[in-house]
Amino acid sequence: MTYLFAGEVMHRDSLGYEQAIRPQEVNWMTAGRGITHSERFERARAQGDHLHGI
Repeated sequence: MTYLFAGEVMHRDSLGYEQAIRPQEVNWMTAGRGITHSERFERARAQGDHLHGI
């Protein structure tokens, strides 16, 4: 589970799904056999933005 209070995280996985996670949104991910994922802070890096979440 990813929940943000501020900032943005980009979720991508090996099934081809791509989703921006923004404040007040919840991203639930159920683990599956052979599925890999990443959550990257692209916006924070590019714009010097901050990130706050759980």
